[in-house]
Amino acid sequence: MIANVAGKPLFFMHIPRTGGISLMQYLDQKFPPTAICPAHEMFEFEQLKQQDKLAGYSFYRGHYGIDLPRLVDPSPSVITFLRRPIARVFSTWRHLRSHAVPFQHESGRLVRRIQDMAVAAHSFDFEAFCQFAMEHHGPWFFNSMTVLCTQGRNPASTDTREPHELLEDAKRLTDELSFVGFTETFDQSVARLQRRFGWLPETIAHANAAPPSEQPLSGKFHSWLADATAVDDQLYEYALKKFRGHNSSANP
Repeated sequence: MIANVAGKPLFFMHIPRTGGISLMQYLDQKFPPTAICPAHEMFEFEQLKQQDKLAGYSFYRGHYGIDLPRLVDPSPSVITFLRRPIARVFSTWRHLRSHAVPFQHESGRLVRRIQDMAVAAHSFDFEAFCQFAMEHHGPWFFNSMTVLCTQGRNPASTDTREPHELLEDAKRLTDELSFVGFTETFDQSVARLQRRFGWLPETIAHANAAPPSEQPLSGKFHSWLADATAVDDQLYEYALKKFRGHNSSANP
């Protein structure tokens, strides 16, 4: 076990549907249980904050944006994984429709937004779900990697910029992160993470994973979806190019 990384708490910013459960289960083994923040969802972190119990942990992992690490530490050590945007959106739809609507006993703007999308996933096929998401929630849903890396997940944020206006800030953020991995080459990324922090090499189990989708997308809808996710795609390509520049033998 390790108490911390270079004397600082470690934050795993778990972007949904990027293989984060597998990584979280592995990383949990690196810290004593009492050193791990028990929250995972943003409303749980907010509850700890309100109780003045958010600080003092060595490891924070969960569905939050960059605003949470910055709240706890002025120069946080953050790791995250990115995924091809269209595959991530499809995985989100499939995951939401295969589970009950979450957080039934919770309230708040962010919780209602997630519940709204879960109900839509149960009600619509993938194409209709995406049209619903764009109509009711706009481009943030399709470019949430960029949004999480800049605005964070705070529904009270006063930052009203659109995703395309956040892209350059998101690129700079990836330059500052301690590590960026990629879902498409998960095992290779984990090996790189282990080298980055001096951990022994080992293969980790894949949890909560679904088989790749073989659902065909019409040409017109695929073009629409590619345009909807264009900002996240540019962020992904930027991070991928940076990774390849650091390790020319890699092929993510």
